[in-house]
Amino acid sequence: MIACIMYILGVDTSTDVLSVALRDEAKSLAEITFDAERSHAERIIDTIDAVLAEAGITLSDVGLFGVSRGPGSFTGIRIAVSTMKGLAAGTG
Repeated sequence: MIACIMYILGVDTSTDVLSVALRDEAKSLAEITFDAERSHAERIIDTIDAVLAEAGITLSDVGLFGVSRGPGSFTGIRIAVSTMKGLAAGTG
């Protein structure tokens, strides 16, 4: 029997800091965190791509998409939620 690894991609855009992390059930695989000020929407996809590349997996390998629910900026939270919902829908 082949075990299936669940990859979890999480983002936080609720503050000035943009954070993207990838993990499996056991450990963190990659993370990028930096001060994005008000450029979350412009930088989130490139940051997700960089985290996935660092871990050596593709977006279609991700089984769970997560976002921080704050507290923080409502607009920032909407950026994370809409991005992750779009990626989840696009990958089935």
